Amino acid sequence: MTTDLNRARFTFQQDWFELIRHEWEQRTAHLRNHELRILEIGCFEGCSTTWILDNLMSHPNSHMTVIDTFEGGMEHQPDRAQDQPADRYQLSTLKQRFDANVAQCTQVAKLSVMQARSDDALVTLKQQRRRFNFIYIDASHVAIDVLHDAIISWQMLDQGGTLVFDDYSWRGFIEDCYNPRLAIRAFVKCAKPEVECTETESQLWVKRVPNRIPATPNPDFALYYWDKGTAQKALGQAASAIQCLEQDGGVILTDFAPVAEVTAVNNDAAPYLEAVAKERITNGQPRGTLRCHRLFGRSQTAREKWMQRPKVHQILNSFLKTTSVPYNDPGGCVIETDPILSSAATMQISPGEKAQDLHRDDFIWQRTHTESQRSYEPGFDTSMGLIVAGSETTMANGATVIERARYAEMAVGEAFVFLGSTVHGGGTNTTTQNRTVHGFFFCRSWMRPETSLIWVLNAVDLARQGSCGGRRPNTTLLGRKAASPIKVPHSRAEG
Repeated sequence: MTTDLNRARFTFQQDWFELIRHEWEQRTAHLRNHELRILEIGCFEGCSTTWILDNLMSHPNSHMTVIDTFEGGMEHQPDRAQDQPADRYQLSTLKQRFDANVAQCTQVAKLSVMQARSDDALVTLKQQRRRFNFIYIDASHVAIDVLHDAIISWQMLDQGGTLVFDDYSWRGFIEDCYNPRLAIRAFVKCAKPEVECTETESQLWVKRVPNRIPATPNPDFALYYWDKGTAQKALGQAASAIQCLEQDGGVILTDFAPVAEVTAVNNDAAPYLEAVAKERITNGQPRGTLRCHRLFGRSQTAREKWMQRPKVHQILNSFLKTTSVPYNDPGGCVIETDPILSSAATMQISPGEKAQDLHRDDFIWQRTHTESQRSYEPGFDTSMGLIVAGSETTMANGATVIERARYAEMAVGEAFVFLGSTVHGGGTNTTTQNRTVHGFFFCRSWMRPETSLIWVLNAVDLARQGSCGGRRPNTTLLGRKAASPIKVPHSRAEG
């Protein structure tokens, strides 16, 4: 597949490209003998430059441009703390070694060299209206520089062209804010509508494709102004999660459930969702949002694992536990009751489904709010929600929108917890894929739940599962627990 490179004719301190040469041979095979306009940002001694000249420049109209200062990067500078030689990488002769190496290539006449900083050279090329169909970024390894190189390069890359990031897995700096991966991920996320990515052992290959996610104007003026993303905490950080709920009204629990558990709950709900979809299609109705109600009874994984997480109860009790002191008990007798499950359902939002109106869930119990209630008030909330991502949730597929234009974007298995007083609503699904979430909604113990106990724990559902082993299913969350008075100091009762 590869032309005889005779790499021995080149002078390299270390041929880094040799480690990835086989990958390049496979990934560039379809480009050989085609007219290529290649831009290489960062060439050092010419390890990759010489390979490209020998293997990809056979077409008579092909041309290659390289950019380098030939002064090395931050990581090439001497480390006085480790007594490194002042010119460990022989930077003083770097340009001469590069010139000597490329001179050995028969296609060297098709090469142009810009000895300059990439931020200056790229702007010059852009002003010259240059276009490229293959770009290789391997210059500065500092994240902010990588991001700049990527953005300007993208503006000069043809549709269908390839952009290759080197050192995607490189961690040369202790501080992650300097490493290339941070910048590369940020760029790919911003360019998501037009990219197809393939990660190799140390590089990321990006193909530019036609825009697949057109921008959708936001019909709600209240959401025009971006505030910030939803706070994220690990489930084990319950105290921090509670603080985020008090401050922002919502928090994402990043490690709520392993993928295997999510898959199990997805499978539990699937037959019911499919039945609803089939009925709607038969009746000539759109799929819309499909729902599998009484999920608590239909999914043992949700019931016996998710709903029994101690940290989840800690978070719920912090806001919805009810404590009362009898008026005639001077000894400090109090009664405490934990929140109960109000309803549980899987929701599958189909492609094209429009956004919900912004709302508060506590309106179900006719909870009213005044304009002056702009911050958290202890004891005010009557309900909470917990939404587990059954599939990836993004802005594009309709992730929950929270007031001030924050989005609850989640990976599979993450969970969004929010107060009933939080203004929110599901977004528009602009993708071609379903968005699946599992919702669990709670209220105070003395309030009427949305779904009755008899309906939630349907005997037919339990029989179908055949997995309770004769045990009575855990029904504490359904209110099947009597409150008992306990003696506590008055200071606690008053608090």
